[in-house]
Amino acid sequence: MLRGIFTLRRSELEWFYQEGCSWIFPEAFEDYLRPIPPAERGDLIAAYYLRLTDPDPDVQLKAARAWSAWEGSTLRLLPDPKVVADFEEPHKALALARIHAEQRDYAGALEVMERDARTMRGERPFVFTNLKTGHGLKDVERFIESEGMLVSKT
Repeated sequence: MLRGIFTLRRSELEWFYQEGCSWIFPEAFEDYLRPIPPAERGDLIAAYYLRLTDPDPDVQLKAARAWSAWEGSTLRLLPDPKVVADFEEPHKALALARIHAEQRDYAGALEVMERDARTMRGERPFVFTNLKTGHGLKDVERFIESEGMLVSKT
């Protein structure tokens, strides 16, 4: 399943996590804002990053669940409450939120995202790609061809 494509440009991150996607999902965005005091909302990614790296596990989990619920709420035009609840599961929420919040500092460093994806996905497969270098692209093409039934399996 292809969930989305981000080139990790600051403008894309700001559209999704700061303002833009909020116009499409205003109720979910209000929930996403809730853990962040109004004075810190000028850079939501930075505000969440501070909480996700806080030494207090309760602070981390509260932020992770809100961040991940936002992610789960925006997967479909009509949010699926079961998907949102799954994204709020503590183990998954922490891994997912950290993967995405770290993008601001690591500019999409695949090794950081891979570490956290392994935590979140366990044994299930995943592939990260870098379209600038072509890294991982052939794996995605093979998957789309075989699983998307573009190539006969006989």
